[in-house]
Amino acid sequence: MGIKVENNMIDPEEFINYVELILVDMLDETLAEIIEIAKKKNTYVDRTKNLRSSIGYMIYKDGAFVKSNFKTDGSGEDGNGTVGVEVGKKIADEVGKSFSSGYVCVLVAGMDYALYVESKGFYVLTGSWMEFDSVFKKNAENIHLATGINFKQAK
Repeated sequence: MGIKVENNMIDPEEFINYVELILVDMLDETLAEIIEIAKKKNTYVDRTKNLRSSIGYMIYKDGAFVKSNFKTDGSGEDGNGTVGVEVGKKIADEVGKSFSSGYVCVLVAGMDYALYVESKGFYVLTGSWMEFDSVFKKNAENIHLATGINFKQAK
C-alpha cells in the first residue's frame, strides 16, 4: 500500500512571477488611462502632431525595458507625429535605463516645447499625472478584488 502526497502549495518563485505580471499589467493600465485623460483634455492646436504623439510611457524593471506605449496621434498638413514618437521614446528610454533597481514608470510629453505650451494655460500632461495616484489606487483595488493581492503604499 503506497501513500500519495498531493501538494497544492504554490511555488514561491511562480507566485512572485505571477504578482510581477499583475503589477506590470496594472501599471500599464494605469499609465494608459493617464495618457487617455491627457489626450482627451488637450486643447492646443498640434500642427505637426508631434506634441500629442510624444506623450507616452515606458516601464522598466531593474533598468531593463518591460513595456511601452507611444503612438502617432493623427496627421495634418504639417506632419504625422512620427518625430514626436521617436523623441518621446528616446527620452523615456534614457530616464528608465538610469534606474538600476525596482520598477520605474516613465511618463513623458517628449517635445521640448511641452512645458511652454502648458505655461500658456493649455493642458498637455501635468494635470493628468496629478491623477496617477487615484487611478493607480482604483486599479489596485480591482486587482485585489480579482486576486486577493494587496498593493500598499510604502511608508
